[in-house]
Amino acid sequence: MKILRLLAVISIFSLVPCHSLPVRSAAASDEAGPSSSSGRAVTCDKGGVADAGGAGDSSHSLSGHGKRNTGLLRDAKEKLYFDIYWMGIYVGNATLEGVNQGGRLTITSEVHSAPVISVLYKVEDHASSTVVDGRPVEFRIRQREGRYRSDKETLFDRAGRKITYIDYRKGIRAEHEVNKGPVWDVISGFYYLRTLLLQAGKTLSLNVFDSNKMLKTEVHVLRKEKIAFPGKGKVDAFVVKPVLRTEGLFKHKGDMLIWLTGDESRVPVRVETRVSIGKVVAELKRIEIAR
Repeated sequence: MKILRLLAVISIFSLVPCHSLPVRSAAASDEAGPSSSSGRAVTCDKGGVADAGGAGDSSHSLSGHGKRNTGLLRDAKEKLYFDIYWMGIYVGNATLEGVNQGGRLTITSEVHSAPVISVLYKVEDHASSTVVDGRPVEFRIRQREGRYRSDKETLFDRAGRKITYIDYRKGIRAEHEVNKGPVWDVISGFYYLRTLLLQAGKTLSLNVFDSNKMLKTEVHVLRKEKIAFPGKGKVDAFVVKPVLRTEGLFKHKGDMLIWLTGDESRVPVRVETRVSIGKVVAELKRIEIAR
């Protein structure tokens, strides 16, 4: 049942906004998005975003160290929908959502196995990361994967230069000093990664804390290639390979590859992990955005 456990792994690396690949307008969508006085919700099919705000909304301006508004997110809200397959068989889905309110970014992820699969091995994973002023302050994950259960929390004390890890099911509480920063959880770390300059052949490194361990995570930018979008032809994409060995979200064997669009938005269009038999693939199907 390792295949189903990989649902959580794949989903966490998939939450970034889409801005640059235009598709049909979502004005006629049956799904109502959040309402606000400053913007409106839009949706898009696989391939990009339906522009809701004019010509200037389809591109990002980078500032500082390459980070966007509030450090990691431009829009007020975005939600991504993924379908997950094993050897072409539908095995589950994931939704990932980022909500930005006055410099406070909350990222949530949910992963669910398909009903047929759930009869044998049910997966229900919920994870959230809270980012304030461009740095993580809290990460919480609750997992139900077959008989496996977890409930863990990580608190980031930037001023005190320490991290507190809590495993509620095992009764573990541990503190770690932070000598070098910044340190990310696995979700906010991916958000930060997509703001960086990617170049084929280069390797990037991030400091990531996960499952009571401080890890120096490497991300190898393998190549740039074309990837197909249904109904959109092919677009340029970077293929990146994160290397993170831990007992938390990434407890698995085999390489993970992520296809990120070659434009500034770095939209994840495909995530792939090989297993002992075949491979598990997550494909982006739909996006909702509120500005």
